[in-house]
Amino acid sequence: MSVRVFRFADRAVVYVGVAFFAAGIAGCRLVPLDPGAEGVRVIDQAEATSCEELGNTRVKVLGNVGPAKRGASRVEKELHTLARNAGAELNGNAVMATGPVEDGTRGYRILRCPTAP
Repeated sequence: MSVRVFRFADRAVVYVGVAFFAAGIAGCRLVPLDPGAEGVRVIDQAEATSCEELGNTRVKVLGNVGPAKRGASRVEKELHTLARNAGAELNGNAVMATGPVEDGTRGYRILRCPTAP
């Protein structure tokens, strides 16, 4: 019967593998939509012309997981969800992005529109 001794290099590979696995799982977690935010919509500037501004919010998610950059569509979807959650807290029924996504961060206007867009 032979006994295999783990060398440092073997352990290093295991540690790196576990680290990447954990980072991947952390990057797969979705931002939950609060129950009150279901009626809050993401609108564009053209739809916001007749809306009342209630406030502003700046939301942030991870743009990178370690050295890997997250997908732009997933980051944007999670930012929209966080903005909708913030809109519900101010009794808004719409949110509108105020600029581009920068390092996983984006600003939004929280609005109350006469009819839900």
